[in-house]
Amino acid sequence: MSATDWLVGWTTKVTDRGAWPGSSMSWGSSRVWLEPAKETNTYGRDNFSIHGGWAPGSAGCIDMTSNIKNFVALFEFVGKDLIVEVKY
Repeated sequence: MSATDWLVGWTTKVTDRGAWPGSSMSWGSSRVWLEPAKETNTYGRDNFSIHGGWAPGSAGCIDMTSNIKNFVALFEFVGKDLIVEVKY
């Protein structure tokens, strides 16, 4: 997240503007975009990611709160796409 994205997201968190609406409070410092498998029923939703944030909660993504840094480090270490299976 660039300093500009942080500032725009922080100052406009109510209006959902910018690439990171809500800034680091909502997203943490990183996010990894998810691509659903072809057979996955997303019920018309899209733009899923794994992200962090200051407090737990998301609108359909996987929110790892403060653990996002460890996940991103592991993801970069593996160096290839991973299959994520979500069970409710």
